[in-house]
Amino acid sequence: MFSVSARRLAQAGKDSIVASVASKPALTVFDNPYTARKAWPPAVDHLNPAQQLRFEKKYKRRVSLACHSPKWQKATKLGQLVSITGVLVYALFFSGEIPWWGQMGTRPEDPRQKPRTMYGILENGEPQDVPDFLKAEADLDIKTN
Repeated sequence: MFSVSARRLAQAGKDSIVASVASKPALTVFDNPYTARKAWPPAVDHLNPAQQLRFEKKYKRRVSLACHSPKWQKATKLGQLVSITGVLVYALFFSGEIPWWGQMGTRPEDPRQKPRTMYGILENGEPQDVPDFLKAEADLDIKTN
């Protein structure tokens, strides 16, 4: 147990390791000891058709991996969902141009009136068992009409 503690205390700290790595200059093309086996991108006009196809597949895969962004895809899907839902809600509740069962609807004066009467909060302009927080708003609508 003491030997492990002594060995860990004798090791260099993380700060000295980070400092030694940071003090080394970055590798360039000329002093890089890890040379590439093949030149990238290859000269396409010197490749036969099978090699060109392999190159195109590899290039497409690399481009798709480089362009992959989960946040962007999630935001795009969310935007599509919101816009489609908004259009459907508008078409169902507020648009009067959609024929329902052979009858052309009319656009209400107050856009909030149609959903309220549709769900039974207001029947013919009279409130019915409305919760307290909706009574004040319903009274205002009746007085203005």
